[in-house]
Amino acid sequence: MDKDTRQPNELDILSEFPPPTWEEWKKTVEETLKGAPYEKVMITKTYEGIDLQPIYRYEDIKDLPHLNSLPGQPPFVRGNSAAGYLTNGWIIAQQQNQWNPSKANLILLDELNRGLNSVNLKLNKHTRWAVIPPLEELESDGIWLNNLNDVSILLNNVDLTAVPLFIDGGEAAIAILGLFNAYFEQMNIPPEHLSGFIGFDLFSSLVKDGELPFSEDDRYLHIYQMSNWAIQNAPNIRTILLDGAFWGNCGANAVQELAVAMSSAVEYINALQEKGLALDRIVPRFLLKLSLGSNLYMEIAKVRAARLLWSELMKAYNVPAEISKIWIHAVTTSFNKTMYDPYVNVLRTATESFSGVIGGIDSLEVTPFDIRIKTDDEFSRRIARNQQLILMEEAHLNKVTDPAGGCYYIEKLTAELAEQAWVKMQSIEQQGGLFKAIKKGLMQSEISKVANEKIQNSNKRKDIFVGINMFVNSLEQPLENGSTVCKCELQDYYDKIVTYEDTERPELHRILQKISDSRFDDNIIPLLSDAFINGAVLEEVFDLLIDDEEILKADSLNESYGTRDIERLRQQVIAYQQKNQTVLSVFLANMGPVSQHKARADFSTGFFQVAGFYVANTEGFYTVEEAAESAILSNAQAVCICSTDDTYPALVPALITQIKAKKPDMIFILAGYPQDMTESYQKEGIDIFIHIRANAYETLSDLAERMGVK
Repeated sequence: MDKDTRQPNELDILSEFPPPTWEEWKKTVEETLKGAPYEKVMITKTYEGIDLQPIYRYEDIKDLPHLNSLPGQPPFVRGNSAAGYLTNGWIIAQQQNQWNPSKANLILLDELNRGLNSVNLKLNKHTRWAVIPPLEELESDGIWLNNLNDVSILLNNVDLTAVPLFIDGGEAAIAILGLFNAYFEQMNIPPEHLSGFIGFDLFSSLVKDGELPFSEDDRYLHIYQMSNWAIQNAPNIRTILLDGAFWGNCGANAVQELAVAMSSAVEYINALQEKGLALDRIVPRFLLKLSLGSNLYMEIAKVRAARLLWSELMKAYNVPAEISKIWIHAVTTSFNKTMYDPYVNVLRTATESFSGVIGGIDSLEVTPFDIRIKTDDEFSRRIARNQQLILMEEAHLNKVTDPAGGCYYIEKLTAELAEQAWVKMQSIEQQGGLFKAIKKGLMQSEISKVANEKIQNSNKRKDIFVGINMFVNSLEQPLENGSTVCKCELQDYYDKIVTYEDTERPELHRILQKISDSRFDDNIIPLLSDAFINGAVLEEVFDLLIDDEEILKADSLNESYGTRDIERLRQQVIAYQQKNQTVLSVFLANMGPVSQHKARADFSTGFFQVAGFYVANTEGFYTVEEAAESAILSNAQAVCICSTDDTYPALVPALITQIKAKKPDMIFILAGYPQDMTESYQKEGIDIFIHIRANAYETLSDLAERMGVK
């Protein structure tokens, strides 16, 4: 307000309350810390090695070059489109994994009428490997496709020209592309009218399975052949997957996930250029798949940093700016999903999907909350799908363009992530490239180290997992598995597969021979499709495209879980109790008035419940005799003494002596860790100390073993 127009008694905020300088703010904060080091208390270290500051200012971002861009402009940090989600929104790409093609079709048609706007197929591992295993080895996680008839059943009444198609075909991706192209021909669907992705990522497939049936010299042959087909026939179908999500689900931090994805792109680009494909034809073939974790701002920044990195990579290859865009398909991570208290997973996916949309993903897949327990069902799929619909239709996140743009914290984090990922990518190149780094086991080792650090922090309860290592529901009942596959149903389907191969297919032998003679040809896909039209099955076709004597091998790396150790311990405790028809319990000897024991009693209750132990809490005892008698009558295997450090010297020896006189095998635990007295208390008979700095997993494992759990 102008000074001349302001009333005499009106407050002038800026003059009355001038903004403090950075130095003044920091000095005030340091005074409130009362001697505690500012760097230790106020700065948070992340798994990426980034120091998160307590406050971010304009000065932190004023020199970042990407801030000068608008949405839809290079380096596309603010999204691929100037209109953001205003025109079409993001693609809701919930995964379909019902094993039976006919049942999967019914589910797919239903969900396409309930908000789903893509066809995202998760293939069974036997389909991705193009093998027919023995019946007893069959798995029902993912769709089984064996021949053209299966695809026709799966996609019956699905209009593929109206929605994009996403298929990670694994090592057999080229045969699967040929199979689906046969369906396109059969249904007279012009491939140029289709969009989406059909392909695979060589590197994640190799590390996931430990081996691939390719020679080292020809490891990129199928990716080249699929890309060449798409360039000529389906310009909107992507064929090269940069699967960062796999590494994220294995425990990689954001820098590692981005660096591996970009290093993958470098290897693919170089290999395809050597085979004669033009750079402007290669670039549109890529799809980047990212995981979305629980660190809200880090995940927003990761999506934006991915675009910044891609733009810089394209600059290095002199790719024109107008085609330097990357499609980002995001999926909520499995690393932090829990088996117990599974409905908390809904809260986790809520923040994860939110961060992906704010970051500017192009398509999004929300994992059902019960993914760790059983095959998803109609309820869990609907919850996952509706989370996206709520973000779009009720939170109206499709009505804003780049809401994170200009946020000091996010912009600075974006730049730091991109910078560190670029440095990491250069380090991978110095090791000879990603393929060599994987063959040597270097990437697997680095990511395992980060994953183990995350698991250890979960074990120590530094990283909180509600319902697992904190605020455990001790009365929790497991979810009912209402989607168990009937063995007879599996048998029927298996019999159809075996019987189908024995049917008369007069033209097939000639076509298969031609495939065998032409497996290195650029235009192999139409020939594969011809084989499927004439009755071929996946295994017959794919076997002709590989050499059994040539195998790529690498150390495998499995998807992991942050709560792995604690959940395993809890399972062991529950299994022991069920097998022996007993209850493993800890009696709390709460000594003195409530004010004296409550803090440690509450802590102890939550601590023991992490492993599934029953906790016998009490109102408090005023005499050692009363506490000892109650502990013995409780039939608990362990007693935890809860009081104050000042009262322990008198309480501990007296309690232990009286209880041991009648129950010598009792396990004694002390709540707290009075360092100057621990050795003395151990001599008195204390077996275990529990405290805020204790490794919960190791401590509870020790207790479980003392109780007889192996």
